[in-house]
Amino acid sequence: MSDKWRAEGEAVFVISAGHPLLGMEIVARDLLRALHESAAVELVIGAGQTWVGEPFRQRSLGTDLKGWRRVFLVPRFWKWSRSNRHGVVVVAGVWAAIPWLLAAPRQRCVIWEHSLSREKIQTSRGLRVLSRIVPPLYRRAWRVVCVSTALADDLTDLTGREDIVVIPNVVETEGSRPSAPVDAEWPPRRLLCVGSLTNTKRQATAIEAMTSLDEASTLTIAGDGPESQRLADLVSRLGVEHRVQFLGHVSRERVLDLMAESDVLVHPAAGETFGMVLIEAAQLGLPVIAVDTPHSQEFVPRYVPGAVFDGTAEGLAQQLTAAETPVSPGQRVSAASARAEYLTTSAIVSRWLELIDSASMKSSS
Repeated sequence: MSDKWRAEGEAVFVISAGHPLLGMEIVARDLLRALHESAAVELVIGAGQTWVGEPFRQRSLGTDLKGWRRVFLVPRFWKWSRSNRHGVVVVAGVWAAIPWLLAAPRQRCVIWEHSLSREKIQTSRGLRVLSRIVPPLYRRAWRVVCVSTALADDLTDLTGREDIVVIPNVVETEGSRPSAPVDAEWPPRRLLCVGSLTNTKRQATAIEAMTSLDEASTLTIAGDGPESQRLADLVSRLGVEHRVQFLGHVSRERVLDLMAESDVLVHPAAGETFGMVLIEAAQLGLPVIAVDTPHSQEFVPRYVPGAVFDGTAEGLAQQLTAAETPVSPGQRVSAASARAEYLTTSAIVSRWLELIDSASMKSSS
């Protein structure tokens, strides 16, 4: 890290909104906490309240924005970018990146992308619309950072950029919670599904699989979203109300506790870009059964002990009723070693500091 950057500049991370505190907001918070130990960082929230009790500097540009009112991020970003001195700007996620690139087209920035995988674009109407204007806008950024190789490949195809950088997310759980039982009985009885209730996450697959499992099996679903009523109706129609529990949105701390109480994490999402919940499960010793996608091929079982299935309820039930666990002791050791090498906070912080330093020196040249 250059002395000039330390003395005179800041890395400013820009997000569209700070609440609710979901996946992208959590990883942004955790990265800023880690970077704060080594560098001057600031968080700019386009809409809504700042986060309480954080060690890094924060500011909000205005009240919360919902739906079409998100277009007002453009004038907010325009006003702030012209009235405040700042160093390297890192814009997190497509919902912030597009307004920023429209508001400040000539300012050097780094896009930190979390969402634009091929599968997510196919299953999200909002992302399909945004993806049409992403290519010309993302080519304006100095760099694009993706949180996984699979996402970087998809974004290269979408934008034509060949210089995309891959830096994984900070996920801090090891040593912070009791581990799930590493020798849990198989077939598993206590199934856990974590994620927003959306078409992309496809919790319906897990619910449908319950009809092929014995009566001792239960499914706990943590998360909320637009598919909540449809999923509740499905549970009722299949007659598995006594075995499926909806918890709604729960805190990250509660999710970790649920993992320690479960036998397997079921992840039927059509697509992921990083899958923080998968890494959290791995760090707590919980096996994972995920849909076979380019992302899961990157993470399971190399970093995440578990297995993949074909995305159907029948395929999931087959994995869950297998005679033997898909996770061997050797796989756990190998995955832990791989995480220690690639996913440690210190290694991730070092990569970010190098990138920020490079951007800072480029801006000053």
